[in-house]
Amino acid sequence: MNILIVESENDEYFVRALIDKMQQGDTDVVRIHEFKYSPAPPNLKSIEKAELTRQIGLALNDITPRTVEKIGIILDMDEKTRKDRLDLVNACLKVAYQEQFDEATSTEITETDKMFDLKIVEDDITVQIACHFTNVDGEGELETVLKAIASKDSVFADCLIEGWQPCIEKKGKKVVEKGQQGDITHKQILKLWVDFYKRFDTLKKGKRNFENTDWSGIWTGEIQPKRGKPKPVTARGKDIFDLDSLKLDDMRKFLALFK
Repeated sequence: MNILIVESENDEYFVRALIDKMQQGDTDVVRIHEFKYSPAPPNLKSIEKAELTRQIGLALNDITPRTVEKIGIILDMDEKTRKDRLDLVNACLKVAYQEQFDEATSTEITETDKMFDLKIVEDDITVQIACHFTNVDGEGELETVLKAIASKDSVFADCLIEGWQPCIEKKGKKVVEKGQQGDITHKQILKLWVDFYKRFDTLKKGKRNFENTDWSGIWTGEIQPKRGKPKPVTARGKDIFDLDSLKLDDMRKFLALFK
């Protein structure tokens, strides 16, 4: 049994689709998104660390009863450096291990897309752990990847950036990087691009409803209405995104470690 920890619901559905494409089973994908509003423990400085630490702890707790052999962590690179992200993962791993087993771990992840041994002393077993940072050319997030592998014409989405963005800037609105003072961030515009693409560029006017634009339906072929049982829909992710793209080589390399 393998466990993959991802950031959000959208990451989970995308990773599941890629795993299915690669025909890899026996991997449980879980997300830290569910801990979004949890208070950060006093020994951690940020909620991001709290979320990731708790999910790593849950994975460590499952090692014996569920015979977990490998643990993977997938985070967005965002505006961080690779070292920043590795430092975050290692800090969370050390706290989670200490809390779970009441002792320190000597394991340190020094590279991405590579397995490292993690010895569980009290059970006298060794599992493997690895991490991957979602990016395109060393920066970005899932939406950066989705934009890069979009396989259909993107007129609506492109005009959002080529027309709407210059328009709002001309009228005094400030587009900034995340964390800077302004009216809208480049990251928010990127998310709008992906939403316009999946909604307007890849669907006819009468089809742009929840059933056809929900990410769960797009990638898994099933949606969960507010009421009632899950409903099957057309999984069109592989038709509007190129899952064979070279831009996914690093992620495929990482996922292949869990075969």
